Amino acid sequence: MRARLFFVLIFTILLSTVAPINTAAQPQISGVEVDYVFGEQMVFQITVKSDGPLQGALIFYRNPGDNQSLFGEMEVINARRGYYTLEFVHDLADQPLAPFTQLEYWAEVSFGNGEKISSPEQMILYFDNQREWQSLEDDPLRVYWYSGDLAHALEVMDVARGGLDSLQKVIPLTAPERVEIYVYPDIDTLASVFNAGSSGAVAGHSQPNAGVIVVALPATPEAGMLIEQRIPHELMHVLLYYTMGPAYDSLPVWLSEGLASVVELYPNSDYEVLLNRANEDENLLPMDSLCRDFPQETSAALLAYAQSTSFIRYLYQRFGSSGIQSLVDNYADGKSCQHGAEAAVGQNLTELEQEWRRETFGEDTSKDALNNLLPWLLLVGVLLAIPLLLTIVMVRKKR
Repeated sequence: MRARLFFVLIFTILLSTVAPINTAAQPQISGVEVDYVFGEQMVFQITVKSDGPLQGALIFYRNPGDNQSLFGEMEVINARRGYYTLEFVHDLADQPLAPFTQLEYWAEVSFGNGEKISSPEQMILYFDNQREWQSLEDDPLRVYWYSGDLAHALEVMDVARGGLDSLQKVIPLTAPERVEIYVYPDIDTLASVFNAGSSGAVAGHSQPNAGVIVVALPATPEAGMLIEQRIPHELMHVLLYYTMGPAYDSLPVWLSEGLASVVELYPNSDYEVLLNRANEDENLLPMDSLCRDFPQETSAALLAYAQSTSFIRYLYQRFGSSGIQSLVDNYADGKSCQHGAEAAVGQNLTELEQEWRRETFGEDTSKDALNNLLPWLLLVGVLLAIPLLLTIVMVRKKR
């Protein structure tokens, strides 16, 4: 019995000499919340659990398609019993964010001992939450509207469903898991949402990386025509991005917009008139000028759409769906606007444009080529004539 008491005493003494174990809990970010009033402010709030003081906290946020992140320094608005609540307010009126886009956000907290912790990245759709949206679902499609009746929304849904089928005939694309379509009743309201200077520029708009389409579709007698134009057009942009990812941005604008216009279920009848008039006035735009951007001026922009639509229709009729697919693949690989076409179908963009003009307008492109070469031919003629004249002069002097 004494031996047992002796060992217990020794064990107790040894325990008392061991350094106490640090039982303080590791700091953690226990919650990150985002709330906003569209166009006014966005509030980021986090809760941090820590037994020690905080040195600072940052909130980071960005559109996943952008390389540049925004950030804000968070302020402590409450601290009690090892819990801190911090907040950052982004002024949307002073620094607008692109509407109907996905925002990726995360927090980073630093402590006095140099330690840092970060929260997992989360996503939120920044959309117009000032409207009382109604919804209609038919996977993968969601239609949202706040003005008009159910029949109008059903027509949008039916056209969207038909558009998904029709565009696959032009080029095979992967259908996304979800496509959200937001319908505004007029162009002016939609323009104000996007802070656009020209209302006509946002009659239809897509945020491909978010799988979102935003359109103005007034409930008027011609609504059916507008739905059949705008919904398939924007669907093509969304499916192209969903299939290609960030490589979508490498496509020439004439290709992406031309494809979107070709799949419209109700073609724009004004395009043919614009093309014929521009051809007669010799005002057609060079296709290589439509690689990166379309003109800003309204009439020139409409002509750019008309040309791109006609050009893609010509390429599709000549090379088929496989040729269009090859064009998309080669441009997605980063090839130049001229040589991407050559790698895909064996002719560069200029050669294809000449053939398109000849097929569409009956142009004699050889005449244009000769006119372009004429100054060089004259220069060569002058250079050849000078030695000939000198020879004649020398022969006459010898006589």
